[in-house]
Amino acid sequence: LGNYQVKANLRRSLGEKFGALELGFENINRTPSDLFTRNLPFPVSRQDDFGNENVTSINGSLYFSKIKTRVSLDYFLISNYTYFKGFQQADQYAPLFNFIRAGLNKETNLSRRWKWYLDLYVQTVTGNAPIHLPLIYTRNRLAYEGKPFRNLVLSTGLDIRYYSPYFADNYSPVLGQFFYQTERKISIRPDVAAYANFRIRSFTTYVRVENLNTITQRYGFGFKDNNLAAPLYPNPGMVFRLGIFWNFVN
Repeated sequence: LGNYQVKANLRRSLGEKFGALELGFENINRTPSDLFTRNLPFPVSRQDDFGNENVTSINGSLYFSKIKTRVSLDYFLISNYTYFKGFQQADQYAPLFNFIRAGLNKETNLSRRWKWYLDLYVQTVTGNAPIHLPLIYTRNRLAYEGKPFRNLVLSTGLDIRYYSPYFADNYSPVLGQFFYQTERKISIRPDVAAYANFRIRSFTTYVRVENLNTITQRYGFGFKDNNLAAPLYPNPGMVFRLGIFWNFVN
């Protein structure tokens, strides 16, 4: 009783030469998840007076079709934020707080077949809310896209991701949940992956080699210089992925 979600979106075309404008609003009022409030078979130290969480999101974006660029702004208002502040302890931050995220997404033609895709986000939290976000997150793809042969459609290149140092949430294996911490700041090298996606008629496949940034001579040559996903939880070294889709038509 009293839980609801209200959402509205508006999109307006500004003409083929200019682009489009999008506006959105969402408000959610919800009871905290059962893990915080119910006596489940998890060793959670909880309170009995948690209020309903309330989240308001206001967002807008403007797409410039001529230069293939989208700029966006998201504004969040949150109260009764429920979270874990230790390996077993649940808590709630009642005061109203907000955070803002600004984004830039751009596609650049470097030549006829080479493209650069940029995603860049800057975000910040106000006040002393128990939430940490990296100030900057960016993803860059340098890609060759084209048809080098008659029946071959190819996209290949590098995928590079990076976020600025911040106090990433710690992890509780007992609960399978992340929790707020202020003791260890995570700092990474950019994640680098090489990929090749191609299609030959009805045959489609992708090949992806991830975490090339872990290569090092420090412990003997190998992919051993791992980035951390959370304190004491490293990402894997080099990962090879292969996917195949083949459509047979009789």
